[in-house]
Amino acid sequence: MTFVNFHPASRNTITQSCGTVSVFALGRSGKGGVMRSKCRRNGMLYGGAALALVCAGNAGATPMRLTLTATDITVPGTPFVAIFTDSGTPNVISVGAGNTGPIFFTGEFASATVGSPLNVLNTSATSVSNTSTTDTFLLTAALSGMNFLGPDNQVSLTASGTWENTHGSIMNLSWYNDPTNVLGADCVNPLPACLPLTTPGNLVGSFTSPAANGLTSSYSYSPGTMALAIPDIGEFSMTEFWSYTLLPGGSLISRGQTELKSFADVAEPSSLFMFGTGILVFGLMRRRRERAAGD
Repeated sequence: MTFVNFHPASRNTITQSCGTVSVFALGRSGKGGVMRSKCRRNGMLYGGAALALVCAGNAGATPMRLTLTATDITVPGTPFVAIFTDSGTPNVISVGAGNTGPIFFTGEFASATVGSPLNVLNTSATSVSNTSTTDTFLLTAALSGMNFLGPDNQVSLTASGTWENTHGSIMNLSWYNDPTNVLGADCVNPLPACLPLTTPGNLVGSFTSPAANGLTSSYSYSPGTMALAIPDIGEFSMTEFWSYTLLPGGSLISRGQTELKSFADVAEPSSLFMFGTGILVFGLMRRRRERAAGD
């Protein structure tokens, strides 16, 4: 797994386990250095301008990118940004626990299933909490994976989550499909600004939840299987986007979002024509027999 964090004077905690790690820290002066060490569980990460952990990876891993951002909307400033990839653990990004500024998360997970006739991109988190007692935060995130394999001609979308102590929060979700196989979830602007995040391809679905109501409320979305306007023939990418606010002390529990591609046989026009003609002939023959019997 690769972890990249950016925020001036930020303190971040990441729980992980892996082998050899390359650490690169770039200070405010622009000078940096590289050191090699072993991963530690509950390693404390302190920001200068940028900090990256890269776990040794396997050749040929399917690229995935997960980008999490948190922006203070009470006192506007530079967003907190964390970027993860699946280097070292192909098709899986798993972060046990961590924080980007006051936003603390547990069980942040992403996975990809690659291969026709079923391709799946999934993201979830056990909990995301705003530990600030005064400020509301806007959380904007995206997950992208590439090198999925067609043919696929239909898509299924699902999402769900539970709000706690964040009255009025709204979840905005969108799903994308890119037949040109471009990896998304990247920063449009250079760090530290980062936002917005890239979502290449065609929008295949979107959902805006009702506002959170009371101390606890939930949302869910599952429109069923739909035909792809532009079917995937060869390799393609998928990107999932989500954005929401958390009040001071508020949490989002059991967040989940999935994009599933599959293939369904569609009868060719010539086959449909022959089938229709056969039904017509059968009907005419039956009518003639009924007339003959009546005579």
